[in-house]
Parts: sequence; structure tokens; C-alpha cells
Amino acid sequence: MQSPRGTQQNDRDGPLVEALRSRNADAAERLITMYQSRAYRLAVGITANAEDAEEVVQDAFLPAMDVMPRRSWPGRPQLPPHHRAALIMRDVQDWSCAEIAEVFGVSVGGVKTRLHRARLFIRKRLAESLIGRSSLGPAVTSPD
Repeated sequence: MQSPRGTQQNDRDGPLVEALRSRNADAAERLITMYQSRAYRLAVGITANAEDAEEVVQDAFLPAMDVMPRRSWPGRPQLPPHHRAALIMRDVQDWSCAEIAEVFGVSVGGVKTRLHRARLFIRKRLAESLIGRSSLGPAVTSPD
């Protein structure tokens, strides 16, 4: 009897899955490194939107990231409070951009800019934490 499709992949990933179950931080980093690009391409194919795809992939990898140790970032720029607040209101509390704009007293375009800058900042910081440097461009600076 022929083995089901994907069995070879599953066999190769078996030790990685076991290491993740043991909350091994190195395994979490390997998982993200191995599958981030593939997950993003799949998410873009499903959502037909790059921004939505980024959010889907980040959400998918959150459990693996919880396994990774919290690193201290002395002297590193932090996400400005107005960007953090806009991101939480939109992505966690599911507010519309118009509602956020009303609260902050800015245009909808201003909210979208804040959200874009916040997500870019987080993406670069995540890349730096996973590979020790940003593969997405120059060193991260705080979005103002």
C-alpha cells in the first residue's frame, strides 16, 4: 500500500514537532524560518491581499513565538504609543479605521499610515530577533 501524500515531509518534521511540544526555543525559530515564506505565499493566495496575509502569518506563528524566550532590548527603539494604540484598536479590538480616526482626531489615511508603520516596525523587529539582523532592510528605527 502506498503511503499518503506528505508522509515524507511529516517524518522529517517529526523531531521538530516533538521539540516544539517540549517548548524548545530553537525548534520554534527553526519552524518559523523553515515555513514563514511558504505560509506567506499560501496566505496571499487565499486572502489576495498582502497586508491581510502578513496578519494571518503572524497569527499562525504566535504559538511558536510564545515558546521563544523574551529577549531584552536595551537601547532599542520601542513602538510609539500612538502606533501601538492604533494597532491594538484595529487588530485586537476590531475597530474600523474610521472609528480610530475619530478617536485620534486624524484622517482615515493617517490611521492607515500609523498601522502600516507599526506593522513594518514589528515585522523588522521580529526578523531581527529571529536571525540577529533585519533581512527586510536597514536597522530598525522608531516610526515617528
